[in-house]
Amino acid sequence: MGIAKCEQDDHHHEKDGKNQSALGGVLAKVARCCDRMSVILAQSVDMSIENFAEPFKDYISLSSSMKKILLNRERALETHELALSIRGKKETSLNAIKASTTDKHTIEVATAALENAQNNVDETQQELKEITNSALNEKKRFKVEKQKDIKHALRSFVQLQIKEAEATAQAWKSILVTLEHEGKKISNDMI
Repeated sequence: MGIAKCEQDDHHHEKDGKNQSALGGVLAKVARCCDRMSVILAQSVDMSIENFAEPFKDYISLSSSMKKILLNRERALETHELALSIRGKKETSLNAIKASTTDKHTIEVATAALENAQNNVDETQQELKEITNSALNEKKRFKVEKQKDIKHALRSFVQLQIKEAEATAQAWKSILVTLEHEGKKISNDMI
């Protein structure tokens, strides 16, 4: 795109600069192309950074989401461990009550408390299992997406670099052809 503009401008300058020597015209063309190529290169770098950085922004977002999921799992684990601790205390309390009294009402209350604690353990265990499965699935998806996105970003970056390098090479080749043409013209003018 910029190279075609470079060549178009060069053709325009060649018409305007009839008083310049043939070699001077070629040197001017080289200078103008160098200036334009530096602008094109700067634009290419900006585009490369943008294309290359975007997937990493998504990666950071996914990473933050994954962190939240793992924190939720950690809280669920802590809640489950607390429920296990409470159940253990209720069980110890029931055993102590059974050893010290034969009062059916006291034993029934302690048994009901142990059953409630066991229900709480079962609920927190189920919640922990669901959160753990979700976290593992999300972690697996995260790894796959991360690898896919990074691979895509690298591929796009390399393809852009190849395209720019080919365009740059083509621009320099056109200058070389012009230089050779002008060289023949100078040789013919000297004869």
